[in-house]
Formats: sequence, structure tokens, C-alpha cells
Amino acid sequence: MATLDTVVVSFRNGDDLLPLLEAVRAQSEPDGELIVLDNASGDGTAELVAGRAPWARLIRSESNLGFAAGANRAAAAGSGELILFLNPDVVPDPGAIALLRAAADRWDLCQGLVTYPGGEPINTAGGEIHFSGIAWAGRCDRPVAEAGPERAIGFASGACMLISRRLWEELGGFEESFFMYCEDVDLSLRAQLAGASVGVVPGAVFHHEYSFEKGAGKWRLLERNRWLTILRTYPTRLLLAALPFLLALEIVLVAVALRGGWLDAKLRSQLDVLRMAPEALRQRRSIRRSAGVDFTAHLHPELDSPYFGAIGRSGIVQSAVRFSWRLIRFLGRTR
Repeated sequence: MATLDTVVVSFRNGDDLLPLLEAVRAQSEPDGELIVLDNASGDGTAELVAGRAPWARLIRSESNLGFAAGANRAAAAGSGELILFLNPDVVPDPGAIALLRAAADRWDLCQGLVTYPGGEPINTAGGEIHFSGIAWAGRCDRPVAEAGPERAIGFASGACMLISRRLWEELGGFEESFFMYCEDVDLSLRAQLAGASVGVVPGAVFHHEYSFEKGAGKWRLLERNRWLTILRTYPTRLLLAALPFLLALEIVLVAVALRGGWLDAKLRSQLDVLRMAPEALRQRRSIRRSAGVDFTAHLHPELDSPYFGAIGRSGIVQSAVRFSWRLIRFLGRTR
């Protein structure tokens, strides 16, 4: 079986990190390595890892690199043929890592079933990516019984992601300019563009202490990185076909942000995109695209996530979105 490195990026996690480290230790093979990069927590997290988890390889960053760059640096320090990224607030069920590791024979990039603490309900059973670039945790808040079978998904969650080192190095890892959020979406789309498979393995269960905190800083990064993902990965025909819809959606999102109290974050994200767009467009030329890949097959046509509330339940909105997608897919077909 291929050797595996487990990578954890910590930032002010303290004692909350210990259950994960203990669980990984119990499931590690003799040839595996647990690598923890601490992002200059400054609260004793690094010292706690060094003192109470000496089996882990600790890398101390002198500054907060963010998740993307921190994960890249930690992964580069290892040598395993497989890399498993786990959030510091994730704990695997007994045997979950072995099940996910075995799935590397079937998937180039995959994730386990991620639940909330206690095993119910689902946190994510595989990421969904709407054609607008909005991405969410698939089957979130539904019972675990509805997780479904092992299958292809839009993107693998960075909270619990397994990838071969070969593919990781070919793709160049996470895009570090994202800092955090959407880097897993971008990586999954680049993998699919290169002809790689992305899937979920529901038998491998991981528990996640998760809450969607809607602070202004998070909204800014989510919206900025959504656009950067689109600009970097969408094939040219699809990007041009979708652009009118995407620009119209910006007007709607500004109104949503105004009502939700995060208008300043939304406007700042738009300025960020204008500033970073030239580099994102330059980067797209270096992203490998295999012939015959239908990129649109990885995109979701409906805004049916529970996160969208009344908008997602509106028949009028859904009909308009579905019609837009049929037109965009016709005009922007990628093969």
C-alpha cells in the first residue's frame, strides 16, 4: 500500500487539536508521518504539540501563512506517496484513514464523509460547485443515511482531502494567493481539467467541529476567491458565455450583502478581484487541460443548497437559473 503523510495546519487551536493528533497516531502505519504546521499561533499551540504529541513532526511558521501556503509548506516537507489533509478540528472514526487510503486506487483525489460531532448530521458528503462559482458542502444537514454511495463529486473538501503526491506536485498544490477558502474548489477543478477523478468515500467517516461563521472577513475572502477560481479555471468559451450571468449576479449579491450587513466586505472583494484579475488570467495559461474533458459536467445547475434559504426555495429563481445554465452550457460547451 502507498505510504501516506497526514498534514494538519493549525492556528490557535490549543487543546482542541489533541483529539485529532491522538486519533491519527492510533491509525498511522509505521511508514506514515504526521506533519503539523503551526501558523504562528502565539497562544501556546505549537508548544502543546511539541510537548504532548512528540510523535508529530512540528513545523513552526514565523508568520500566519494562511491555510493554502501553510498546507503547501507542510506537504513539501513530507515524502509519502499519498497526502491526507485534515482540519485541526476534524477527528476520524477508527479505520477511517485506512478506508480513505485504500480508495486511492479508485480516485486521484477524494474525501471521506464529514459529519458534525457525534456522527449526525452530515457536514459534507462531497462538495457542489454551482456554475456561478458558488460552492457549498453537499448534502449538508441531511441525515447520514442520505450520504449516498461512493461517487464522483464537484470538489473534495480541504477539511478531509486525500491526494496522490504525484498529482499534488503536477498541479502545484493549493493556490497561495487565496490565503484561505475556495482553495479546495480551485484544486479540484484543476485536477478535473487535467483528467483526474474526484470522489467521496462515505464509508470513511470524519467528525468536524464546524460552524459557518459569517464574519465580514470570511465573506470578503469567499467572494474574492470565487471569482479567482472562475478566472483561473473556466475554459474560455464557458467563461465568456457565463460572464453576463455572473455580472448580473454581482448586482444581486450587492443587494444581498447590503441586507445582510456585509456590503463593505462585498465591495472590498470586488476591488480585490480587479486588482488580482490580471495575475489570475495569466495563471490560467499554465493550468493543464486534457483533451476531451467536459468541464461543465462538474458544475451544478441549481442553487438548491440549504444555505440559500428562501432564494433557493423560490421556483421562479430556480427556473431562471436553470434556463440560464442551459443557454450558457450550449454557448460555452467545452468539447
